[in-house]
Amino acid sequence: MALAATMRPLVSLALPEKGAARLATQLLLAIAGTLLLTLSAKTKVVLGPVDISLQTLAVLLIASAFGHAE
Repeated sequence: MALAATMRPLVSLALPEKGAARLATQLLLAIAGTLLLTLSAKTKVVLGPVDISLQTLAVLLIASAFGHAE
């Protein structure tokens, strides 16, 4: 017996089913992801002689929230 796992991205919880509201929500989420990535690029963690930015963490968070393309 095979069970089909339906995995949905976290963003799908905030998206309406259809219409202009879905498009507006997707636009706002894209802007929020851009702002998160911009802020993470400006944030520096001092560890030894080289500063580290939080961009990698932000990209992973955005990717896990948005999931794969449908």
